[in-house]
Amino acid sequence: MQKYSKKSLIVFLIITFIAISYTLIAFYIHDPLQIWHKPFYRNITYSKNIRESARAMIRDYDFDSFIIGNSLAENTSSKEAENLLSGKFINLSMSGSSVYEKKIILDYIFKRKNIKQVVYYLDTGYVSGTKSTKTYPLESYEFLYNDNPFDDLKIYFADKYFECNLLFKNKEKCIGLPRNMDRPYEWWNEEIFQKRFGGFDKWIENKEQEQIKDVLKRISDTPLDVKNYVKNEKYIIDMQNYLDKYFFSIIERNPNTKFYIIFPPTSDLSLAILIRDNKYTGYKLREGLKYVVQKSAVYKNTEVYAFNDMPNIGYIEQYKDLSHFLPEINTFILKSIAQKEHLLTPDNVDIYIDKVNTKALKTDFEYYYNRVKQLE
Repeated sequence: MQKYSKKSLIVFLIITFIAISYTLIAFYIHDPLQIWHKPFYRNITYSKNIRESARAMIRDYDFDSFIIGNSLAENTSSKEAENLLSGKFINLSMSGSSVYEKKIILDYIFKRKNIKQVVYYLDTGYVSGTKSTKTYPLESYEFLYNDNPFDDLKIYFADKYFECNLLFKNKEKCIGLPRNMDRPYEWWNEEIFQKRFGGFDKWIENKEQEQIKDVLKRISDTPLDVKNYVKNEKYIIDMQNYLDKYFFSIIERNPNTKFYIIFPPTSDLSLAILIRDNKYTGYKLREGLKYVVQKSAVYKNTEVYAFNDMPNIGYIEQYKDLSHFLPEINTFILKSIAQKEHLLTPDNVDIYIDKVNTKALKTDFEYYYNRVKQLE
């Protein structure tokens, strides 16, 4: 009996060793996220989530400058950036990304590349003190960008990749898709979005789409009266600490890199909502902008650009919802950097805010509000 148990144990250990060895070898050879190498036997593809793919892009592409932001920056052309600003660009923007998430990528890049320029879209709507979103939890990818090479393996034990690797599957859900590296995660040419450009009537025509449902609900829930907000010292201090820790710390550590901080424009309707919003959103955006402008003036390697004071930048026809604009605006932003136009400084930031506020007040919010109420 004892002899039989010993043989069973040996067989079990051998089978376990073979299974573990096969799994690890399969993970390494198939490697759909290219954690360790480019594909051996298939074309280069990338996950639909750039958080999983940025590591390989950073390793395999020759660049000395990059664009980073959320979905508002994803349509920015790297080639246009190269033509207007010089350098070798790549667009590493992440939809829905917080300032903290972008810091993860920036820290990783600066340890491995000599970077000359960064075009950084700073949407202060994401300066909330949070580190990530529910859609993209940090625990699902952050470990890919730390200094520990041994924990990279665990991403392939996730359900969506485990079977793919063991069976060497090359389906889209396993290995992703080829990407146009000019703007690898562009969305503007997708039919579902294109048909929403052209004005408020287009939004109404597509009111069953989730993003438009959210927009219409936000309009409906916004009061008609303009708010006069009382200064919230705690929020301001928390916001400043958050920006200092996860944003300005990078600028301080990289004085030879030029940072172009972009406050992306938004629709006039969005501005009209912000001055009425019960959640203090407009107040937070204004205070965030002022702090970034004042703090950036300390650094010689930083410029700040903003555009909402322009009379034509917020026409609703150019937006598929309250904030997402046509790629022509991304191009305009690059041209503004090249020509040093629409710069914000401590000397003109209050003038800029007054102009934006005036434009928001002139927008006929009640028209949109009544149209939405008619649909309910």
